[in-house]
Amino acid sequence: LTIGERPESADLAGGPMEQPEKKSGKEKQKSWQGARVAALTQNLAENYQQPQDAAGVIVVDVESGSQAEEMGLVVGDVIRAGNQHPTPDPATFAHATSRVKLSEGVVLDILRQGQPLYLSYTKS
Repeated sequence: LTIGERPESADLAGGPMEQPEKKSGKEKQKSWQGARVAALTQNLAENYQQPQDAAGVIVVDVESGSQAEEMGLVVGDVIRAGNQHPTPDPATFAHATSRVKLSEGVVLDILRQGQPLYLSYTKS
């Protein structure tokens, strides 16, 4: 573990944002509650300080004032699972989130700059 000052480039809100190529099938970007996710590429993992072996989808955009923003999602988060359903690609993510009812709650298993984190959210 190395302790040091966090560089400005580590700030996710203002950090570099690569726009992944839109592809057909499982590689296509998907949107949910104001968050746009894409397949996690090596380049995106590097840009957002995620482990190269991370699995999941990466948040590439969060609309201001959206449910996703209220949940606490930020650009660069890797969503590994939603309500204990793994989300290895955008198509699986879309399928898993299609069953989510925010009134019943959602728990997202994410990586933020390589650190595991759970986000729990219920809309009343």
